[in-house]
Amino acid sequence: VSITLGAGTSHFSASTIDAGEFTFDSTASIEEDLQNTLGVISASGATTISLGANAGLAVSALVVHSGGATITKGIGSSEVTFGVGISSEGALTINGAGTGKLSLSSIATDGGFTFNGTGMATSNYFSANTITATSGDITFQFGYGMNGFVDVSSINTVSAFTLVGASLS
Repeated sequence: VSITLGAGTSHFSASTIDAGEFTFDSTASIEEDLQNTLGVISASGATTISLGANAGLAVSALVVHSGGATITKGIGSSEVTFGVGISSEGALTINGAGTGKLSLSSIATDGGFTFNGTGMATSNYFSANTITATSGDITFQFGYGMNGFVDVSSINTVSAFTLVGASLS
């Protein structure tokens, strides 16, 4: 299943999405007031979510049964929330940018977790209750002079945990 929002003000809402591979692309949207609401997403293949500059996202749960997932936040002030969390049998990558919060209840992955916050403004942060990786590393990467604030209650991994950044504020 592939959902692509066109240019202009647009948003998308669904209560349940059950798919093989799943792609959600709102990069062309200039919507600033309404957030995309995707409810529960269950995918049996690679999953990609790419957001427009100010496109917010609220997801109850994302479950990727095989393959990995990549989530890219827009460069504006949008907020991204996963109420129940993300579970992925493959690697999970979240790319943060701009301002606004990235908030997840939990992350569980069999293939490692990478948070790339090199494009985040200093007022931004990442929060999650728990992050668990049964294989693969857990990595947080921030750009020079950026905000390296990570608010996580518990990080569990059988591999390495790495925090990368220079002159973090």
